[in-house]
Amino acid sequence: MRADTLHGGGQQDLERRIRGLERRLRKLAVKLSQAEELVDGVTFDLVEIQEGFSATGSMTRPKSDADEKVAEHLAGTGVKKVEIERRNNGSARVRIDELQELDLPPTLTDLLHILCLDTGQSSEDELLVGFKTAAEVRMLLAAKQGRSFSNQAVRNLVWRLREALREGKCNPYLIQTSPTGGYRFALRRKGALVIPQSHV
Repeated sequence: MRADTLHGGGQQDLERRIRGLERRLRKLAVKLSQAEELVDGVTFDLVEIQEGFSATGSMTRPKSDADEKVAEHLAGTGVKKVEIERRNNGSARVRIDELQELDLPPTLTDLLHILCLDTGQSSEDELLVGFKTAAEVRMLLAAKQGRSFSNQAVRNLVWRLREALREGKCNPYLIQTSPTGGYRFALRRKGALVIPQSHV
């Protein structure tokens, strides 16, 4: 048998193995994304249960309807400035109107950045940045994180971001949802989203 025939057969075998490994890698990537989504869902349920217990052991966290309505009303006028100062690990120190500060993990930092962008659905006279559809948020998150997100995963992340704002003594109603299911952060269109150039 000729040497070039043997060489050709070996190369074809190698190419088949490479294609097989690529298929396995794609399948593993899908499973990893599903596992991460499951973790998000379990985390959502766990945090909801844990926070449901107040100091008295009640399953319902006490809230003042009046306080909630005031907070929602104040969020309607939006904020003037959001500064996202990223760290090397992807997390960030966030400053809102140079008055309130909080720390966010990488995924929530990416979500906040997306919701602050002046894109999406809005009219010309709209005071705040436009709403981003769930599909747009999923696409932008996937581009930043390198993995896919379902609508449920986006809803969980939005909930977690609101809770992070609440824990940081910021107004959770700054994360707004449109009647059609879009999301935005209540940043004024003439406001400023500041991100150090080295971390864009």
